[in-house]
Formats: sequence, C-alpha cells, structure tokens
Amino acid sequence: MLLKYFHHQIKGLFPYGIVDYSNKVYRPYKNIVKRFFGTYKSHYKRHKSFSSFEGAISHAILYQLYFNYLKPHDSFGGKPPLQITDSTGRIIENWAQLIR
Repeated sequence: MLLKYFHHQIKGLFPYGIVDYSNKVYRPYKNIVKRFFGTYKSHYKRHKSFSSFEGAISHAILYQLYFNYLKPHDSFGGKPPLQITDSTGRIIENWAQLIR
C-alpha cells in the first residue's frame, strides 16, 4: 500500500539556523496567530482537561464565538471584530443576549 502525503514548509520555520527571508513578510501574521493561541491557552488552562473529544470541540467553538462576537479588542476601539444584532437591531453584547 502506497501512502501519499504533501509536505508544506511553514513560513519562518527553517531548521539549523537557515535564514528565512520570508520571515519579514509573514511576521505580522505570526504575531496575530501567536497572540490568539496565547489567549486561548490562558482561557483553556482553567479547565485542565475535557472528558470527551466532543467537549473539547464544543469549547473551541464557544471560545471562537466569544472571541469574534463578544470580546472587546483594542485594535477595534474596544469593540468586537464582528458585531451581530438581535431581531430588533440592537447589538448583542453578552452571552445571555446571544443565546436568546
């Protein structure tokens, strides 16, 4: 049985000190991703572990909703990146409004 796989080098991660000139181009994006994962990791640490894979997936989806729709971001003037409204046109600002 022959297995095929595709290997893609992650930009900026070269072994043995090889200079990666694309690093300058992708640095801002790497910082954003590292900051997001750092925020998620600090949020996740309180839970220690999950009893099932489905529980972990549910947590990740709920955190994504929180991060994109409820969490204020400095870069957006203290507002969430994506604002959603309820049926009356008011901006949803907390979990209770989001669940309704």
